[in-house]
Amino acid sequence: MSSLTTSFHGDRTATGPLTFGQRNVLLWIGAESNRWSSVIPLFQPVPDGCTTAGVAAAVSVLIGRHEALRTCYLTGAGEPVQQVIQAGELTTEVCEVHGDEMAFVAALERRLCARPFDLRSELPVRAAIVTRDHRPALVVLIVCHMAVDVGSIEVLRRELTTLLAGADPESLGAPATQPLEAAAAELSAVGQRRSAAALRHWRDRLSQAPLRLAVPVAPGATTAIPQRVRMTSPAAARALDGLAARSSAGRSVHVLAAIAAVLGLRTGTDACLFASVSGNRFHPGFGGYVGPLAQDALVAFSLTAGTFGELVDRAWAGQLAAYRHSRFDPEALWSVIDAVQHRRGHYFGRDWVFNDVGTHLSDAGADVPADTRFAWTDVDQVPVMLFFRLIAVRGALDLELHVDARYFPRGEVELLLRGVERLLVAAARADLPLAELGDVTGCTPLPRGEGWVRVGPHWVELAEVRRLLSDATGGPAAVDRRPDGTLVGYLAGRPGIDLRKVHLDCMALLPDRPSAAAPARYVVCDTAPDDPADPDAWLGRPVVTEGDGR
Repeated sequence: MSSLTTSFHGDRTATGPLTFGQRNVLLWIGAESNRWSSVIPLFQPVPDGCTTAGVAAAVSVLIGRHEALRTCYLTGAGEPVQQVIQAGELTTEVCEVHGDEMAFVAALERRLCARPFDLRSELPVRAAIVTRDHRPALVVLIVCHMAVDVGSIEVLRRELTTLLAGADPESLGAPATQPLEAAAAELSAVGQRRSAAALRHWRDRLSQAPLRLAVPVAPGATTAIPQRVRMTSPAAARALDGLAARSSAGRSVHVLAAIAAVLGLRTGTDACLFASVSGNRFHPGFGGYVGPLAQDALVAFSLTAGTFGELVDRAWAGQLAAYRHSRFDPEALWSVIDAVQHRRGHYFGRDWVFNDVGTHLSDAGADVPADTRFAWTDVDQVPVMLFFRLIAVRGALDLELHVDARYFPRGEVELLLRGVERLLVAAARADLPLAELGDVTGCTPLPRGEGWVRVGPHWVELAEVRRLLSDATGGPAAVDRRPDGTLVGYLAGRPGIDLRKVHLDCMALLPDRPSAAAPARYVVCDTAPDDPADPDAWLGRPVVTEGDGR
């Protein structure tokens, strides 16, 4: 292995506030549970005739063009800022491939990703050139998520392809909007009004829809069991061709509606609420932007449609409304989420996420099998229960799913994905009445014993609520659901007990308990009955205090 150092030059040195996208990434980039997505790789084949020096120079041109690639972040006391560096040097590794090329490149990627980026002093990009017979064959860029999102990577891929083909850098034209200008626009009066409207959208949807996928946890499973599966289905792609021909909604929306329908059937819910990652590149001036623009769009719609076609229309309307409200102050959003959770007594787990990355991937769908194929891989981490990545919809539906097997074991996952495929195929023949969803997909509602009850739009397991209250208070507890749907918790305590603290302690324990919720009302008695798990046994005991804890 050797290295090559090249210089890069930009237009300015400058300092300013972070964009919404940068602040959003900064909130989670250092968290252990999200390290899986703290970098994004770019693998670019090198055409014949290029030299190693020419390839390294092309990478330096990209760094000079795009300020996000030569920005450090000062995150000490006070508001974090971005600091653009005008000029500097990039050291690129040069590695001759040995043995199996795919394994060699995978090992190189792991090594380049092994050390976290130092946001304060390090360029947010690492580069390597893989050579074959001492001629450049592949460029590998590992870019910190503070500098790019998936859309940015594809901008860099297009420009790098052009440069490696021998084009003059001037042919790329002027760079798009830079992050400092984006931050200024977001802090303007117009940008602040847009952010406020987005926060209202989130508050309204979070206040009405079910916040969790209430599913049982595998016995004995206390930590995440991360896995990844990729379903490749030619049959589903053919069905999407037919569905798209008779609908104004795109193929991606049909896939999304099918996922929502199957999950709704399986979990027994009649409304859905989920995050759909919005690239935010439809705003003027951001098509060629390099920087993290993507933020969550909160999608909500009812699943009580008559036919699949009606459900697709609802999904499309819900998605469009969400995308119009997907640029916002991320810290302010968490204040909104915390307030709604506290009031409703349910945790917003961001349990399932939909990310359509196919529009960014030029080589998506290249490998088309003859029949449906499932490819399973163990992974280090998974951020949520279900993270769907739609990779391709033409030739074969290419749908990847990161899953926490504590909640959805392998057999369950394949049942759900097969259900999505079967639903699309059936709906392509004729608009499918959703009353036939179970027969068509082979999915049935999760079995729920008598301890499961509906509390508003949520399914709740009373035994888990009782365990939550007992763990939060360190004493015996009981839980009951009153005829009006109110969830009441009983506990023993002394006069002066702080019900606000009891409620906060319950809320703090909710993240890993998807079938639990905090009671809407707390009743504190002087002592516990002989059978503290029986809510009827608490009736008639002297009440010390009661309230909602809010």
